[in-house]
Amino acid sequence: MHAAPTNWVSILAKEAKGSASSLYLFFYYAGVSLGSFLLGFVWEYFGWYAIVAVTIMLLFVGIKITLGMDTVQKKEKLKMTV
Repeated sequence: MHAAPTNWVSILAKEAKGSASSLYLFFYYAGVSLGSFLLGFVWEYFGWYAIVAVTIMLLFVGIKITLGMDTVQKKEKLKMTV
């Protein structure tokens, strides 16, 4: 899970690559912690159907972000070769 985003961070960060990488890792782990915490409330109040719905929604959000980052990465590679 970390391989592609970590690569994108290092490609897209023009300066302060270490800071960019540490910010990525901070928000990754903060998101994992907060997401797990919030999904506990979703399960408690709405049950498994809501967990499945939220998971599918987040899956589509992740796919959209991944496709967007792939486009950005291709543009960056074009800039590097020109």
